[in-house]
Amino acid sequence: MSKTPAFSHFKIEHQLQRRIRINVPSLFRNQERATILQILLLKRAAIEEVRCVWQINSLTIYFDPEQLPKENLYPV
Repeated sequence: MSKTPAFSHFKIEHQLQRRIRINVPSLFRNQERATILQILLLKRAAIEEVRCVWQINSLTIYFDPEQLPKENLYPV
């Protein structure tokens, strides 16, 4: 079983083979910031869909794991 990495700007809430849900506190009640993040993520070819619920800091990313392995999805 792999250990979930720790990050300072977000927390991984749930992850599956093709989907990851994270909690991003900086999105709280900031629809503009959430929309910008959504647009930036969708610029990556392997990311198929991004769902953001800024009212609760939730961001769900649907991606193709063959084009974008999970280890490349997380920032270094």
